[in-house]
Amino acid sequence: MFCVFFTVKTSAQQPDTGLLVSPAKYIDFSTNADTSFIFDVRTKEEYNKTHIRDAVLIDSVLPEKVLKLSKSGNAVILLYSIANGRSVQLARKLKREGYARVYALDGGIASWISAGLPFYSGGEAANVALFKQNLATDSVVVVDVASAYCPPCIKVSRIIDSFSTRHPEYKIIKLDIDRDAPLLAQLKIAEALPAVVLYKSGRELWRNKRGENWSLLPDTFLKYQSKK
Repeated sequence: MFCVFFTVKTSAQQPDTGLLVSPAKYIDFSTNADTSFIFDVRTKEEYNKTHIRDAVLIDSVLPEKVLKLSKSGNAVILLYSIANGRSVQLARKLKREGYARVYALDGGIASWISAGLPFYSGGEAANVALFKQNLATDSVVVVDVASAYCPPCIKVSRIIDSFSTRHPEYKIIKLDIDRDAPLLAQLKIAEALPAVVLYKSGRELWRNKRGENWSLLPDTFLKYQSKK
């Protein structure tokens, strides 16, 4: 089933010219479109673990029949991947080919999950109480949210692992966007990957911003360990 949302156009509102849109912006666009489609441009292996509900796996090859339909009229196409890589590349390609209303989900699937929107996951059931229990410590807790399919995530995880070896007094909790998607949907701490959040005594101290200089992570960790 290719159609994800089907509505009657009720407004003359036009979407932004930029490629990247938030989940909320996409919902707004699709509500005011004749038809809308969500395509997953990751691999089959990634899709089978976690995906946006009703999204169609295309593995970077769009069905010609659907594309022909979406190229005409008021249809909206949303592409997403693990971050802003594959989806943006394909969105740019489709823009050049004449698909005016094609967008890439800013932050990838993590932003959709964090927004509390419907998704499929074969991951573990959410246990928020246990997670919060693990945060209740006087030491700084580093929560590393990553994906095995996200190269920047692997780089950040290595930085954290190296730091942990030198500073065992820090507690490290690793969450995976596929395995822990139900938990992340409730916590709403990962609007994009990689995501790093610091806690102490159950209270959030710091979380990374988009475009973070990851090489400075160790300095950030040390700074917050000294704070009461």
